[in-house]
Amino acid sequence: MTVFDRITIDPARMNGQPCIRGLRITVHRVLEAVALYPDREELRREYPELDDEDIRQALAYAAAMSTPKRPTPGSVWVVFVLVTFALLTYLMSTLIGVRKQVGSDIPDQFPVLVVSPGQGKHPTTARILFHDELESYLSKSPHTSFLVPEGLEGQLNGQVASQMRPGVRGTDSFTVRRLADGRQELKVIRNWGVEKMPWIDTGWYFATANGFTPKYYSVGTFPGFALIPCVVPAFILNGVAWAIGALVFRSIKRRRLTRTGGLIIGR
Repeated sequence: MTVFDRITIDPARMNGQPCIRGLRITVHRVLEAVALYPDREELRREYPELDDEDIRQALAYAAAMSTPKRPTPGSVWVVFVLVTFALLTYLMSTLIGVRKQVGSDIPDQFPVLVVSPGQGKHPTTARILFHDELESYLSKSPHTSFLVPEGLEGQLNGQVASQMRPGVRGTDSFTVRRLADGRQELKVIRNWGVEKMPWIDTGWYFATANGFTPKYYSVGTFPGFALIPCVVPAFILNGVAWAIGALVFRSIKRRRLTRTGGLIIGR
């Protein structure tokens, strides 16, 4: 670590060139004078403002500035960029599946389990519908319930799993927890889309016989598929982040170079 307390840099003086103690004598001029006047006595007569320490620091500063710094290998920067890009892609893909609280505005694709009670020889059946399909379905099946009959959870889960649409990857399913007040807390999963881009809608809600109260909702996809829609946004965000970082680093470096106190150069 070398301290240059005789070298000052002021943007308002000599166009920001490094000078000796704020004088209008630049380090470059001192170097020229040393080359022109090898005899120090003659140099001092020409530049009486300079002393031996001024000359020593000017030479040392010039040597420090001319010493080539070892540049960071390009491959290292490529690795840094790729790592941040991968991290951003992963974080954005995980945010897709984060569950969100549902208010009065229920998403159209909020999945709901509907149960048709068995009558006579007809067994109890169940299916999973999206919220935007409920009104039409209930108008045709007015006796539908939103509660899962006790002891039929496994049977009804098998039914909804067998009702998968052609070309859809995954399995529809639900879990139920019975509450002391007669309500049920359900988590319902419905798969849709095609195999190249499958999506999973999950709804959490409280159910009664005649209705339900949404709690949480999430939309996601299978591991790996969630990365696909995140690649382009992550690439853009990564580029913006590195550009901003470069500008900030350049600004900090410029401020350090233009401050007027003694200079410190680390080797």
